[in-house]
Amino acid sequence: MRQAKDRVTPLQLQELIVRAIPPTKAAIAAGLSWWLAVLSFGSHQPYFASLAAILSLQVTVYETLAFGAQRIVGVVIGIALSLALVHFLQASAVAVAILVFLGMAVSSLLGFRARAASQVGVSGLLVLALGGKPEYAAARLMETVLGALVGVLVQALLWPPDPTPSALKAVAALGRAIAKELRGLGRGRVAAQAGKALVLAREAAEAQAAVSLARQSLRLNPLRRGRAADARRLEIAFSALERVAIEVRGMARSLRDADAADLGRFAAVPIDLAQEAVAAFVGQVEHPGSDSALRMRRALRELARANGELLPQLAGMAESGALREAGALMSDLGRMEQDIAKASRALEHRRPPRPAPAG
Repeated sequence: MRQAKDRVTPLQLQELIVRAIPPTKAAIAAGLSWWLAVLSFGSHQPYFASLAAILSLQVTVYETLAFGAQRIVGVVIGIALSLALVHFLQASAVAVAILVFLGMAVSSLLGFRARAASQVGVSGLLVLALGGKPEYAAARLMETVLGALVGVLVQALLWPPDPTPSALKAVAALGRAIAKELRGLGRGRVAAQAGKALVLAREAAEAQAAVSLARQSLRLNPLRRGRAADARRLEIAFSALERVAIEVRGMARSLRDADAADLGRFAAVPIDLAQEAVAAFVGQVEHPGSDSALRMRRALRELARANGELLPQLAGMAESGALREAGALMSDLGRMEQDIAKASRALEHRRPPRPAPAG
């Protein structure tokens, strides 16, 4: 029994492999850049090459290239500043302070990231410490360029990052959070759902970041072109769910501001149908080609019918405020139905082709 518990499951093994990829790529990039610098330039200690390769590695190929370019420019600025200062000042506390100030100021004006900006001071300090020798500066610059290029190639060609599965999970999590809140509203738990707005906002922010990262991962990534359609589908799904989340918050506000007992009793059926439609839409996003789209269209048709039948039921409400909130709730339900239907049609249009039968 104990051996069975200690056995690594396939899912745990896959997670270990995924976590091992970044340090493995960093090690390969560092060692390869060092070897190439020794081979190409005859460098004895080309630590600038390995350092540039390690620091250039970012989440996506595009970010790796952008950071590598910033690092190269930063090294050029740092070397130029140190060579200029060495003519006027010797290596001292004053020279170091001036060098770091000018380097960071120029980097800030150029819009460098913090990590890239710091390299201006680092490279300048190293050149300044060695007396500002031009040959040393030139060698360090060549090593930096080499290391940055190696970092880009390693990131692009060895296990290129693919955040699309993580983005799919984040978008699905947002959809499930929306469906959960709708389920609570349909059962009259308006007060209990008051704090759910923050939950939806957090889920929406996480999904937006994940989808943006998935889209960016396709830039300059030669091995992930096939993911372009998947990333576009996730953008469509997130855009629709983001609007639906706003509409759900509006529905919750309408139920709270009106007499929740009466309005909630009348609106329970369309709210439940909206929850079914959102849940089916999530299924369509996660499993293209399944029957989720069919179930969602059925729920949307019933939602449109139930929402249309609300008006005569609510006509007997005496308070004008309650009628106003009822109208706002119906409008949110109508917009939700349109947003999901439109996104569903777009997803169907971009559905991945089914594999051809064998033989």
